[in-house]
Amino acid sequence: MKIFFGITAGVFVTLLLFWGVYNIGFRENPMVATVSDGGKIITESVFEDTRKPAEHITLLLSERILGATTYGRFIYFYSLDEKAFRRATLEGKDKELLLSDLPGEPTRIVWAPSRERALVLLKAADESTLWHTVDLSTKTLTPLKPEMSRIIWDNTGSTIFYQYTDPKTSERSLNSADPDGKNWKNIIALGTSEFFIAPVPSNVTVSYWNRPRARGRGSLSTVSLTGGTSKPIVRDVLGGDFLWSPAGNKLIMQSTDIADPSKIKLSVMNESGGELQALDMAQTLVSKAVWSKNGKVLYYALPSPFSESAVLPNDYFEKSLHPQDSFWKLDIETRKAGRIIELKDITEAYDATDLFLSSDESSLYFTDRKSQKLYRIEF
Repeated sequence: MKIFFGITAGVFVTLLLFWGVYNIGFRENPMVATVSDGGKIITESVFEDTRKPAEHITLLLSERILGATTYGRFIYFYSLDEKAFRRATLEGKDKELLLSDLPGEPTRIVWAPSRERALVLLKAADESTLWHTVDLSTKTLTPLKPEMSRIIWDNTGSTIFYQYTDPKTSERSLNSADPDGKNWKNIIALGTSEFFIAPVPSNVTVSYWNRPRARGRGSLSTVSLTGGTSKPIVRDVLGGDFLWSPAGNKLIMQSTDIADPSKIKLSVMNESGGELQALDMAQTLVSKAVWSKNGKVLYYALPSPFSESAVLPNDYFEKSLHPQDSFWKLDIETRKAGRIIELKDITEAYDATDLFLSSDESSLYFTDRKSQKLYRIEF
């Protein structure tokens, strides 16, 4: 009996020691996060949050959707299956028809701040595309000129900015106009390069930058809405893409690794391009990120490592890559990061894009690029 007890106690002690070694040496430390950066492991402490991590990812809408966004207590989206603009509650219930029977298939949607109007790029049966302004309150659709592209709303929703391409010279310019395309004004000449456009939040300027390319150096500048001399913010960045904070006082910059185009990273700077700091934990694209309302936290989807032959962001934009994402939040000031949902609770492969938060920031929404369905992570 004593011999049996001694053996049992010995086995128990051995198991206890093994459990301790496993937890110290192998199990993931919940207060430490690591990201591989070209073979180097970056380790940073994780900021503490009083909220528990989410326990699961919820399929919110079973239909294929485009351009999902939120406003107040509702989610606005276009249903690719039902071919109509619709509205639903934040839980994906009580769907309401807003507008149907469009003269083409929407491929891009840019919502006005009030969500009463939207800019929609429609593809016709002959594969040609044309931007339209949709007014959901009056159920009207206004076609815009075919020379207009990269169209975006201003901060108030009363004006649109766009890139105009001269059909004879291929010269481009940045212009503004009423939402129906009338009363247009030239802001600044752009040359023959293609640009992305975004208004600077809480400001009377508009920003523009070269279309992101891994092997093309681009720059970001701002210019007054009335035109005049532009102000350079960032110069000579590979794969540059940008995301303004809600107050317009900070800017997230995406860039491609100069030595390895399969790697991409984010940095943060002030509105003038100063105080540049790398966000080593956020090796992702700006299309997979969203700011908190106070501009202190960045929520983002972190993709699995891309193949060494990948060229970013080109291959991702062309949809030849579908990474598997995990979901994170990053305190911009302390540089501390933490998972929104534990890796073990992500039961499917998601390629997240078009991220947005509920008004109280209790839920993160995203569209999966592969299934084109809307999901929610509730904190």
